[in-house]
Amino acid sequence: MQKVFNADDLCSPADDSLVTLTRSLASQCGFSSSTDASGTLRIYASLLNCFSENQDDQRFSLELVLRISPDEVYTVTETCEYADWAPREVLCQKDYMEVRPWMGLGRNKNKQQSMDVSTALSKGYGLILTHSRLVLRSPVSTAETYSIQFHVKLLSPFVAAGISFTDTSIRWFLPKRITPLLSSGQLTLLDVGLGVDGRKLDAAELEVLRYSLTVDDTYIVVVIPIGARGGFYKSVVQDGRYMTTYRVEPFLEMLWNEDSSNEDTRYRVLFPISTPHIYRPPQVTQNTEPIEDVFKVKIGPFAPDVVLLNISCASETLTVRKALSRGFRVREGVDPESKMKSFTIFVPRTDPAVQQTKDQGHTVFAAQLIFGFMVLPELQPFAISAALEARLPHTVTGECDVHHFHVLVHSGTQDFQTLVGRSPLTLTLAQQYGFEDNGTHFTFSVPILAPDVIYETIEPSVVRARLDVILVSPEDNKHITDFSLSCSFFSTLVECFPNGTITVLALKLEAVPGLDPSQLTLADSRCGPVFSTEQYAFFSFVASSCGTSRKFVGNTMVYENDVALPDEHLAQRLAENKEPEYQLKVKCLYDTNTTRRFSYHLRPSRNQPAAGTSMGQLQVQLRMAHDGLFGAFYTDGDFPLTVSQHEALWFEVELKPALGGKISLELEKCWATEDQEKNSTPRWSFINNGCVVQDCPLQVHMIPVRQDIRVHHPSQLKRFTLRLGNFIQQQGSLQLFIHCDVIICDPRNPMSGVCAGQCSEQPQGPRLAPEEHVSTGPIFVI
Repeated sequence: MQKVFNADDLCSPADDSLVTLTRSLASQCGFSSSTDASGTLRIYASLLNCFSENQDDQRFSLELVLRISPDEVYTVTETCEYADWAPREVLCQKDYMEVRPWMGLGRNKNKQQSMDVSTALSKGYGLILTHSRLVLRSPVSTAETYSIQFHVKLLSPFVAAGISFTDTSIRWFLPKRITPLLSSGQLTLLDVGLGVDGRKLDAAELEVLRYSLTVDDTYIVVVIPIGARGGFYKSVVQDGRYMTTYRVEPFLEMLWNEDSSNEDTRYRVLFPISTPHIYRPPQVTQNTEPIEDVFKVKIGPFAPDVVLLNISCASETLTVRKALSRGFRVREGVDPESKMKSFTIFVPRTDPAVQQTKDQGHTVFAAQLIFGFMVLPELQPFAISAALEARLPHTVTGECDVHHFHVLVHSGTQDFQTLVGRSPLTLTLAQQYGFEDNGTHFTFSVPILAPDVIYETIEPSVVRARLDVILVSPEDNKHITDFSLSCSFFSTLVECFPNGTITVLALKLEAVPGLDPSQLTLADSRCGPVFSTEQYAFFSFVASSCGTSRKFVGNTMVYENDVALPDEHLAQRLAENKEPEYQLKVKCLYDTNTTRRFSYHLRPSRNQPAAGTSMGQLQVQLRMAHDGLFGAFYTDGDFPLTVSQHEALWFEVELKPALGGKISLELEKCWATEDQEKNSTPRWSFINNGCVVQDCPLQVHMIPVRQDIRVHHPSQLKRFTLRLGNFIQQQGSLQLFIHCDVIICDPRNPMSGVCAGQCSEQPQGPRLAPEEHVSTGPIFVI
């Protein structure tokens, strides 16, 4: 409700009827109002208003009915007690002046004139006779003032008072001696009080608000800081320019005694003050961080009565709602001291309103926007323009996990070349590193054993590695950005297996850039790596070979060896450069009192096997073939086995010896682990209930088995192939063990489950033998 008495009803206690309180009736009956910038309405009513219930001039009750709309009505009741009456009471409001308790006549200049009650009321005067007082009220718009006993005259304080303004404060000067209200020249000032919005403040409150009140021989001086609490800022728009004014309504109370009459006079005045219009254009501040994907614009300060209406660019105007749907964000902030507000607008750099250009190795994002605002309730529009610009250097950030470097490049444009280590980020390399691009930045992940990784130091179980990323200008090959990410990775460089096999991963360190890992050997120089790249060499050997030494320390058997350059290569390198000597110590400890047990569990069959009684032993074996011909297989002595991540791995599961009839072998489950223990984690299941697992990162393909010279019963043999390229890029695993649970089925007594053949074209039956488990490994994937 912005206008106070535009449709409000007042319940009169005289006859219980509702009387519409118009603005003229309000000033005649002792009502006034004010509204602050937030729309809060304050209604002031004189204790001796026309409609209050008065009990002996001591207790006053008033009931107001506020009608906001036909369906929204509020009833407000207030009761006040007041007994501290002075013999003479004078109240000055912005809409009326009131004096109690004297009878009076109208007066025009120096000529006394009489006026009856009906004429006075018709002219807008208010006249009330209470238990002990006669109340005379004159609206500000009337021509006459009152002439009362002792020649007291009621004059507007707005004539007698003086106002001055500085950049920081308001000064209100009220004469100490209001001559028209005095019947003699002598008075004694008994009390002076100051308040705001009709409420008197004590000394502590005045200090908090920083209001001051001083009295000298001539004036009572009130000083109020501009912007202090108790007042508020109001917006004004002139010629399209946004301006503000500070408004406050101080309340001054004086109590004096005239020597001639020896009676007290209490004089109260509520004096609304507005400063001249202040032109302080709202500031536009851009706080955009280069790596963020938005412009962050702060506009303000504004008075609380301002709202954001729309946002315009060269091609269109967006309402706030539509802008929010396009990814804009709008936040309002309020200063707790001044109550002034500001708007922070987040503009996505990907929005069509934002233009993108290139300049000297930077991507420049720019937008020319006009923010439309409106002042309420006057509905006065105004606009503020903002030129947004962000020069985005190509920045690179990154982090590491257990097996990878993860790199994030903020670019905004792809007009540069990316070097990962020494390798250009080609389409093929990007696919290997899981490259993803969203327009303003792209990401990729590099495994720890990638050729572009640099190894800085090696400690027990920890490798300190670094990845360098360089952004190069294609025009002049100058470096735009150089970035390095160093991380520590937990890695087992030496592994000791129970069968006496020892594997070693020897990494090329940054300190020996001239080292060729393929030339490294064990203590016996005839034992070189089984696989090597420019970055590392991989060794696999038996503990009793390759110059490995053995000694006993208590109950521990210690095997030791060294990885280094053989003497002939070492002498040549020392002669050519001064790089440090490369040497990696290898040590394996075995507890001589430890016994490893292998067991299997027979699960009882739910149906009696249908096979006839016979003597013999069944064996299931899992073997890895050299290729898809399945003509040659790796033996136990070939493991640990080293393969490339791009190779296909061929596996065969066979029942031996082969049985006659229609007995079949089925794969119930197959999975891969990093550890030899089949129940270890992590584990990746690629066959379940005889079916290939579709969402497994391992690429699995079942291979049909046909009868040939070697295979007489195809149903008792299963083959499948694994491809590990994508899996290694995602998981970074270097060592795998393959496990399978198999079931032997008899078709003569059909049943459900794997033997029912959901994922097989062959008819199946119940189990003839208990479940068996087979494994193979370790397989090192490079």
